[in-house]
Amino acid sequence: DFDGGYPFPTAPPGVAVESFDAGSDADWADWHAILFESFAEHWGFEEVGLAAWREALFAEEDPEFSRWRFAVVDGERAGICQASGRFASESGGWIRYLGVVSTARGRGAGRYLLRRALASYAADGRRWAGLGVDTGNVSGALRLYETAGMRPWMQIDAFRRRLSAAG
Repeated sequence: DFDGGYPFPTAPPGVAVESFDAGSDADWADWHAILFESFAEHWGFEEVGLAAWREALFAEEDPEFSRWRFAVVDGERAGICQASGRFASESGGWIRYLGVVSTARGRGAGRYLLRRALASYAADGRRWAGLGVDTGNVSGALRLYETAGMRPWMQIDAFRRRLSAAG
């Protein structure tokens, strides 16, 4: 919730942001590579080819490309923050993906991207922002979100059982 606003953060040393250009094939390729590398270890996450991923993205919701940001760590693109137009009609914001490749973690890039996205939503007058997270993931994302002032709002427990076709 943005009751008192949300200030734009200062970049940590060695970290910068770049805007995503939806007209650039290179940006699409970089985004796709960072997304799938940063989520490779997450439960249930499966890699999809660039063309299929782009097609699904456009069919899904307003992607708000103007909010998408790359994190640049020591001169290399190493993270992404994919904010979307989901919940805009409810005065909210939604962060679809926030990911940093494992070799660049621990430098503050993820926190910086997250705080920039939250501040952007607050500056636009949105009252809240959210995201989904696998609380058991190996990256420590839940702690990151909590340090940015986010709190759990809903929990979904997933169960899986494998069945054989033989019965």
